[in-house]
Amino acid sequence: MDIERMFEDGVKVGLFTDFDVCVRGPYELSFSGGQHVNVGSSLFDLASITKALTHLIFLRLFAEGVVSPEDKLSRYIVVPNSGNRELWHFMSYLAKEYAFYFDYDKLRAGEVGSLKETLLSQGFGEWTCRFGYENYSSAFLGFVLEKLYGEDLEKIFHDQLCCDGDRDKLLFHPTRRGIEPGLFVPTRALTDSRGIPFDLVASAHSAEKLSIAGVFSDAQTIAKIFHRTLEPVIRSGVYERAAQNHLAGLDDSAKPWGLGFDIPVPERNLGPVKGPLIFSGYSGCRIFFTEDPRVTICILTNRVFCGNTAESRERFSKFAWDVIREVLRRSTN
Repeated sequence: MDIERMFEDGVKVGLFTDFDVCVRGPYELSFSGGQHVNVGSSLFDLASITKALTHLIFLRLFAEGVVSPEDKLSRYIVVPNSGNRELWHFMSYLAKEYAFYFDYDKLRAGEVGSLKETLLSQGFGEWTCRFGYENYSSAFLGFVLEKLYGEDLEKIFHDQLCCDGDRDKLLFHPTRRGIEPGLFVPTRALTDSRGIPFDLVASAHSAEKLSIAGVFSDAQTIAKIFHRTLEPVIRSGVYERAAQNHLAGLDDSAKPWGLGFDIPVPERNLGPVKGPLIFSGYSGCRIFFTEDPRVTICILTNRVFCGNTAESRERFSKFAWDVIREVLRRSTN
């Protein structure tokens, strides 16, 4: 099956309106299309892949021995009620006993300071004893990076992850840099501005550079960053430890740290693949990485806003795995 045709058909049946795809490894390809990218739009909202980029830097720091997953958060930043929590506690979106909660309504109403100020000053409002989705833990890792490097997060991303040609294609909140909205793939299917949709919580995010969300890029840049940066991490054995923790399931003995916003692997029968992981952003942006054979698949779409329903998510998940299987088939032939 032609992979590019699969994405063109995905637009026709309403899975998404636009796509950007890059595969690096034994079999390589790159293409984009849809209703907007062909008229000059190129930047996709990566959403929670911002978290994965943050954790990618930490995996490299772990591999180099600069920091340890067992380092206390308090060694680097002072946060109320952080207790003895270690860095690895903040490297998964599945929180156990360290979920962070604060008053969203007050944030929306402008009754508190910026999101960064709120996170640092309030600290951890509630510690739970259950697994659940946690969106803000990664923010604290971003604060640690800023303390370690003495720079803001965007400059750290550029210096630590990018080659020279990548810098202008990895941007926090590019509308704040004067970039025209027409250069963005719309994150909602029914918007006439083709810009970032207005949302009160998103607006709170956009006022700052935080590691939870806010980065825009293209598939070639993201695939290249992950493919290149993970190479020494794999050799060090750090990647295998993180991958095993996720794939073995989260229990009392496991330390669920990894590259960030991952989703379950629905199947194991993927041929000669060791340790497949997926890193996902809310708007349908996904990175699939395997260690053996070493393949990086970056898929950027605006899938969620074409139909944020259980049925549409299931359809998109099936579609994504069909793409992955086809890429792996070609990579191993």
